[in-house]
Amino acid sequence: MTTTNGTLPAANTPLFSPDLISADVASQLPPGYTVRPLQRSDYAGGFLDVLRVLTTVGEISAAQWDERYAWMAARADTYFLIVITDAEQRIVGTGALIVERKFIHRLGLVGHIEDIAVAKDQQGKKLGLRVIQALDYIAEKVGCYKVGCALARGFGPMVAVVMKRWRANGCCRLFWIALKRTRASTSSAGSRGLDWRWHITTTLPNRAMCETPSQWQSRSEI
Repeated sequence: MTTTNGTLPAANTPLFSPDLISADVASQLPPGYTVRPLQRSDYAGGFLDVLRVLTTVGEISAAQWDERYAWMAARADTYFLIVITDAEQRIVGTGALIVERKFIHRLGLVGHIEDIAVAKDQQGKKLGLRVIQALDYIAEKVGCYKVGCALARGFGPMVAVVMKRWRANGCCRLFWIALKRTRASTSSAGSRGLDWRWHITTTLPNRAMCETPSQWQSRSEI
């Protein structure tokens, strides 16, 4: 939220309204942990270090951070970055929702959940899941009719979560689809001996799939 004269927001001013944070998701965090919007002061709070668990970040100066933060804050209806902090107020998790504006579906909005990262010493506490749930809640509140999320980790198996939302009789219905990409040996040229295969699992509505994309019609009960 930049001011009308273009100056930077205060260090502890949230990137977007805290009213968009789900109280239900916050209640499921470990004791002493909180979830909140990103703040400009988070440059010094370890935000970039958590992102480095996910991918390359580079050396970003405080001035560069302020410039990018101000740019996002001026578009507070598009960029929704959140952080999870522990009992010592250390940032231990983060994620982003980016809202895309469409002409289709009556000028519909589509949410893209990206950059989900959790500090290495905090993994296994379902913090990544809470980040996704919190961002999905925001997407619903701002009016997104569909949400998608992709996660990748290093050179090992790649995991993606795709969430599809649609409205029927005024109600939102949500599908969570987890896609896991694993490596299998192959002799095909140019593939470096790797054959990437997709394995898809859906948890709603009470059905599951484990197949390649060309076989999505095949399903088995769970």
